[in-house]
Amino acid sequence: SAGAYGNNWQHANYVIFYESPTDPIVRQQEEKRCHRGGQKRKVHIFDIYVKNSVEEKILGYLKEGRDFFAAVIDGKADLS
Repeated sequence: SAGAYGNNWQHANYVIFYESPTDPIVRQQEEKRCHRGGQKRKVHIFDIYVKNSVEEKILGYLKEGRDFFAAVIDGKADLS
């Protein structure tokens, strides 16, 4: 998804994230690129990650609407 910035996927109906952004606003923007005007099909979004990894922690923060990077910088993220 890092290369996805600026792309429009209004004709995609499957999206696979293998590298999630740490900011929930950026993630929402990337997902909405699939739901642009003209998209009539259902869109399926998948996340590929390794269990017990930093990526899994990032996805947990995104689900809660929190920014993982900001939590790390503020010392509030559990990195263990």
